[in-house]
Amino acid sequence: MNLADWLNYIENLHPKGEAGIELGLKASQIVSERLQQNKFCPIITVGGTNGKGSVCTILSHILQNAGFKVGLYTSPHLNKFNERIQINNVSIADNDLIIAFEKVQQAQQNPEYINLTYFEFTTLVAYEVFKQQNVDIIILEVGLGGRLDATNIYENDIAILTTVDIDHTNFLGNTKEQIGVEKSGIFKANKTAIYGDYNAVKSVISNAEKLPTTLLKIGVDFDFTNEENSDFFIYKNLLSNQEIKYKKPTNLFGKIQLVNASLAITSIHKLNELKLLKKIISDDNINSGLVNAKLKGRFEIISNKENNNLFILDIAHNSQAMQNFANNLISYFSKNSTRNIKNIKIILGMLADKDIYNSLKYFLSILQKNNYIILQCNLCNLPSIRTEQNNNLQKIIIDIYQELNIKNVPQIILFDKVETALENHKNNKENDFIYLIFGSFFTVNAALNFFDK
Repeated sequence: MNLADWLNYIENLHPKGEAGIELGLKASQIVSERLQQNKFCPIITVGGTNGKGSVCTILSHILQNAGFKVGLYTSPHLNKFNERIQINNVSIADNDLIIAFEKVQQAQQNPEYINLTYFEFTTLVAYEVFKQQNVDIIILEVGLGGRLDATNIYENDIAILTTVDIDHTNFLGNTKEQIGVEKSGIFKANKTAIYGDYNAVKSVISNAEKLPTTLLKIGVDFDFTNEENSDFFIYKNLLSNQEIKYKKPTNLFGKIQLVNASLAITSIHKLNELKLLKKIISDDNINSGLVNAKLKGRFEIISNKENNNLFILDIAHNSQAMQNFANNLISYFSKNSTRNIKNIKIILGMLADKDIYNSLKYFLSILQKNNYIILQCNLCNLPSIRTEQNNNLQKIIIDIYQELNIKNVPQIILFDKVETALENHKNNKENDFIYLIFGSFFTVNAALNFFDK
């Protein structure tokens, strides 16, 4: 079978396809044991509501620059499935994937068949690839939650928890405390955990104490100072009172990326301290990794010089991410004041299992307070059974405008898909607009594919 055949195979493992979620470790553990997926190198597991992808790519670039062979597993993908599994920040080749798919399927079916979801199968494939490639270190991004996520069958040396916020409530709970229990489930006894919430969730602290694990908290054990109008920021080790100047991750936009960079740097320092790798990672390695780290779909800017339209793409899909996106817009346009912030159109598609109302309310309220005006909302269905229907998005938008008492209600247009909305813009030959394209990985994926064509 070719890769397309294998992707079709795993998409049919669950009645809901790629969206099928069955939290639990037992099935993955059985198949992993059959594959003899024993630990052979250090593992860093990265969980949290937002910022996981940024931390992972910063780590991977730093470690690669230090001369290590790095296995990186992230999800979901934006363009091609191969993006999920990377060696030294390069997507794995089809042939290597196919070999791993075959091995995982054989282990799944023998001696008796084990039910696996799309994500469980993919996680096993990733580890099989890393084993075959004999990588020096593995970085695993949690798919959903942490405690019962398939990535958690692998014993990590360092766990990074970026943030805890409201998301996936139907699986993780309705409060930050409940969600904190699930996300801190990646912490391991007598290992190191690094936590990036300034307002620490109590259940995260409690879980670390019970294990116990060494928990390093931002604002307590490490922190940073942003140097405005500079390419550098100051990383602070509050335990040793040491301050180090590092380059900012200039390809990752927003002040939140300095939090993500600090999480990555703390984990690199811990790798050095514990001597988990064959050589020490230098500050030069860290600086090079910070500068080279890139991530598609996170405040990604695409400009059209012919008509002076500006497209800003962001996968923001929950309350915390929407607030970060809005604040990044304010920051960006304060430094690029030639753009008309009253000439904005949005292209939005979201999944129904998100807290859509509050996420959009936070986003729109921040823009309103800063005198941004949205002229048009292009609301789109997404290619997923989990999509929120565009007519429901319309009702939500109208209700939010009424609650916020915003008089300038935008024109609302409904589209069957993101591509149709972009095609409509193209045919209308509009000039000098700012387009904000956000709400989901699916939304950004569709837009990137459209622009590529």
